[in-house]
Amino acid sequence: MFENVQKWKENKEPQAWAKIPDWIKQYLIKERGHKCESCNNETHNNQEIPLEITYADGDSYNTKEENLML
Repeated sequence: MFENVQKWKENKEPQAWAKIPDWIKQYLIKERGHKCESCNNETHNNQEIPLEITYADGDSYNTKEENLML
């Protein structure tokens, strides 16, 4: 996973993925914690909430780390 993350972070070209790869989602959860970055919820009914990735600026071609939100 680390090699993929490093390549992704170094890539300066826009990347159009139909779905953000799971290894990016796992990396973001490891770095930021398992919580919604919009509402800060971690659980619902005593279970971890399911997390999806959204784009802070709404541009799905902007796959830079700072634009991805859990």
